[in-house]
Amino acid sequence: MTTVSAVTPAGRSAVATVIVRGESAVEIVSKLFVPAGPTPFAARDVDSISFGTWVHTQATAEDVVVAKRTIDDPNTDAANSDTLISTIEIHCHGGTEAVRSIVNSLVELGCQELEWQQLSRQTPHSPIVHDANIALASAQTEKTAAILLDQLRGALDEEIGKIIQHLQSEKRDEANELLEELLSRWDVGRHLTVPWKVVLAGPPNVGKSSLINALLGYERAIVFDQPGTTRDIVAAETAVDGWLISLSDTAGIRQSGDEIERRGVDQARSVAADADLVILVHDSTQNADLEIDQSLAAISTRTITVLNKIDLSENGEACDARVSAVTMEGIPQLLDLISTRLIGDPPQAGAAVPFATHHQAAIENALTASQQGDFAAAISTLAGCFCSDDSTDH
Repeated sequence: MTTVSAVTPAGRSAVATVIVRGESAVEIVSKLFVPAGPTPFAARDVDSISFGTWVHTQATAEDVVVAKRTIDDPNTDAANSDTLISTIEIHCHGGTEAVRSIVNSLVELGCQELEWQQLSRQTPHSPIVHDANIALASAQTEKTAAILLDQLRGALDEEIGKIIQHLQSEKRDEANELLEELLSRWDVGRHLTVPWKVVLAGPPNVGKSSLINALLGYERAIVFDQPGTTRDIVAAETAVDGWLISLSDTAGIRQSGDEIERRGVDQARSVAADADLVILVHDSTQNADLEIDQSLAAISTRTITVLNKIDLSENGEACDARVSAVTMEGIPQLLDLISTRLIGDPPQAGAAVPFATHHQAAIENALTASQQGDFAAAISTLAGCFCSDDSTDH
């Protein structure tokens, strides 16, 4: 089988890359690519790079750069040249239609189209490398990408190897300690590609909409002094200390006879219950509503109490942070506090961090098996998830 995959992220770019891989790759590409020089593409050397024309039809063509690579088929005898699989890189214009046209022309000649994630899993790398390649495509900050790069370069693979060695030697305590340490990093790992959910909640008119705008650095929510202005969830993503965060402004929580506002309040409670962190906002010019505070605090295990509008009052009420969404006083400190409450002590550079759901499941199952003294089951679970060909050699 010969496959074709567009491996450049979706959207416009200056240059895009299409990869053709399989025993018929050279033959198929030769029917569409005409090199600028006298030597036909099929006769060109391995690892050669050629400039030429990609002929879609007799009337349409475009300039491309094509690189010919060859790798051994891992399932056959590498000494037999007939079993070599060719990998060809086509570098074309980055427009969406240009890429689609090249892919379609190859499919018409018999190539099977694969998503780039499927192509990655067909290359001879460990499962962790495949997972990290896919996750890196979704990383949106330098900090999260750096942690994923550590896993790509072997941090998680090396740690799993140590654990398997301890299990093989029946060193349960040492293995369990490392497994528990990996699980302690799962909360950070799963948020390397998925934003932390932070919800602003509290009574009406305490400045939640102004505060989310101040935290984001632009006007995302409508600010008005009439209670009930915010009825739906207003959300936006930002980065706080390099961590991707989704901030949500919610309806002011109070008893209301307005059906739409009541639904907004119910939705606010629901979103707060699903949040990683709830910011309880108070107005420094008003007395706190203890009943509302207690009901919101009961929803989430992680909360920050914020006293807003400190530019209008010298309220001495106890709180975690004192801010003014208007003057921006206290906003930098609140951002630092959000990062600390969510992440705590972040992983050190080079630390092993599980980052996919199946990583967590395998580590939890292995820990349970190890605690029960079933070392063979623990090894099998880890090898099945993290090791190539279920190999336990590290």
